[in-house]
Amino acid sequence: MARCAPFVRCRYIETMDVNNSTEMVFYLINVYGHTEQIATVTNRNTNLATYRAHDDFTEQYDYLHGNSPNEWICDNDFQDWIAKLQYYSFVEQRFEVAQPCWFFKWITDDTPFTNENLRIPEELRNVLQTNGNITWILLKNQARVWPIQIKGNRFAVGWEEFCVDNHLINGYQIILASETKCIFEVLIFNKEHIGVFNMYSNQNALPAPFYHLPAVLETSCYPTIWFNRKTVTEFTIGCDIEDNIAKCFQEHLEPFFEHNGEQQIVFAMQAHEWTIPVIDGAMNTEALVDFVRELELFIGEFIAVLMTKELFARVIVFNGEGGEKIFPWYENYFL
Repeated sequence: MARCAPFVRCRYIETMDVNNSTEMVFYLINVYGHTEQIATVTNRNTNLATYRAHDDFTEQYDYLHGNSPNEWICDNDFQDWIAKLQYYSFVEQRFEVAQPCWFFKWITDDTPFTNENLRIPEELRNVLQTNGNITWILLKNQARVWPIQIKGNRFAVGWEEFCVDNHLINGYQIILASETKCIFEVLIFNKEHIGVFNMYSNQNALPAPFYHLPAVLETSCYPTIWFNRKTVTEFTIGCDIEDNIAKCFQEHLEPFFEHNGEQQIVFAMQAHEWTIPVIDGAMNTEALVDFVRELELFIGEFIAVLMTKELFARVIVFNGEGGEKIFPWYENYFL
C-alpha cells in the first residue's frame, strides 16, 4: 500500500475533444512537487458534468480513498473528496500534538501580504521548529481545508486563498487548535469578537469522513473533539482590567440566562472548572471577578470562550506571543 507526502495543491488541465466536449484532468501535488493524476471531469460547466476518479489512483491510495464513491455529479461533492484526500494525507504523517496546542493571531490589515498578517504567532513557530526551512501545515474549517506553506516565520503559498475564502479583514481574529502538529482547526472571530461561520459547501459541518477516519489514520486530539460546529456561542475578549472583563463575560452570556430564577454556569479550562451562580439573568459578581482574577491576566493577553453546550463554556487564555497560556493547575491535559 503506497504512502505519500502531504498533498498541498490541486491543479487541472483542460482539453477539448473532436466533439467539442471539454475535459479536465485533475492532479494533486505533494510537498515535494510530485504530481498524481486523480480524476477526470467532463462537461464541468454544464448539467451533464461527470466527475470520475482514476482507478490507478484509488487503487494505489486506497487507504486515503476508503469508501468514497468513484464518480460524482456535484462539484461540491467532488471538492469535498479532494479536501478529504488532502486532510488524510496530512493525518498520515502522525505528528504528535505539541504544547501549547492553541494559537491566536490578529488580522491587522485588509490585505493578506502585510508583514504583520504574514507573520506566524511566535509560539507556533517554536512548536513547528522549522529553523528557517520550508514546511507545510493544513488549516481546516467546516467542509474546507487549506494547505499553507510556512517559509521561515511567515505564511506563504496558500495564505492568500485562505484569507480571501474567509473574508478576513482588519480587526478579525483567528484561533488555530492543533489536531496534530501540522493540522489545525480554525475558529474565526469578527471585529465585534463574535464567532464567524462561513458556508463553504452544502454542509455547515465537516463531512462524515472527517469524523470517521480509517483505522490506519486514526488520530486523537484534545482541542478538536469540541468542534462539531454546534457550539452555542463563541466569543473573544481582549484583556484590559478585571472589571471590564467580567462585564464582557456578562454581556456576551446574558442572552443565554433565564431572567427569573436561579441557574449556574460552568467555565472549564485545563482540567479545572469554576461554577458561577446566576440569579435572575446575572452572574454573581464576586464569583465572576474571582474567576477572572485566577486567570492572572496581563495587558496584551486574550481570552476565547466556546460555549459547547448550554451553560458549559470552554475558556482558553492566550499570551502575548500568540500561544496558549499554561496554568499551574494544568494536569492530564490530553485525557
